[in-house]
Amino acid sequence: NKNTKKHNFPQNDNDDNIMEFVCGDATILAQSLSSSPGTNNNPPKYDSILDKGLIDSLMCTGEGYDYFITKLFRGVSDVLDPNGGMYVLLSYKLSKSTMGLLTELGDEMDMKWDFDIEGLSNDRVSFSVGTRWEEENDVERES
Repeated sequence: NKNTKKHNFPQNDNDDNIMEFVCGDATILAQSLSSSPGTNNNPPKYDSILDKGLIDSLMCTGEGYDYFITKLFRGVSDVLDPNGGMYVLLSYKLSKSTMGLLTELGDEMDMKWDFDIEGLSNDRVSFSVGTRWEEENDVERES
């Protein structure tokens, strides 16, 4: 996809990559990523996705913002690793209704949210993490 930009950040002198920065349409991540060189049209799975302001900007669309957030999370579910993949959300303080929507969407994609993590959030900023686990891993996680 010509609108997708990828940057790799080297880990050490051996040029091993520990982080890949991808810029593309978040609502169709699988489509954006599967057309990248070396993916054989299969989108890669990512350990984490960092959202610094995307949900905030989608909420500014006014009424119907839940449609755009739902579309975003459908795109995220295609590429976020189902075995411990994390969606890290840095945003303005989340409203109860937004937390409810994210919880609902999380349930659809086996993601459990930890909102307003203590020590990282304050009265203006929310630091929240959604972690994905497939159902068969629920027993392991609860142990």
